[in-house]
Amino acid sequence: MLKVKLKNLSIALLMFFISSAAFATEYAGMSEFYADERNKQAFNNAVAGGMMNKSREQMMVLCEKEKAKNKSMDCECIAKALNNTTDEEMFYESVTSYREYQERVQAAKDKDQEKLEQLKQKHAKRIGLGQKIDKACSKK
Repeated sequence: MLKVKLKNLSIALLMFFISSAAFATEYAGMSEFYADERNKQAFNNAVAGGMMNKSREQMMVLCEKEKAKNKSMDCECIAKALNNTTDEEMFYESVTSYREYQERVQAAKDKDQEKLEQLKQKHAKRIGLGQKIDKACSKK
């Protein structure tokens, strides 16, 4: 549940501070992502505009709202995990999550159920920020 909320939030927050140029390319990892000057510039713009801190703040607002419905939410743990996440990782994860989302939307628009299922399986294998936080903060 938490990872879905965080992934959806990442997608929403991403729209505030990234140009669409970064979405066109699939990168093997964070190093390759930041080797692309467009991504470095978009990241620098996001940091300069205070968007990374705003993203963390918005995630915590959403966590508190979710906690009102789901008492098992551990917003203190989530805050700690977010504060321990570098701006670079958060930005990279946001772009990657958004790109994955757009791929699934396109497959759905194309009514290509086979491709949609392949994308879901492929994306499920990637351990993103939402999954990392979910694993660290889920009550056992």
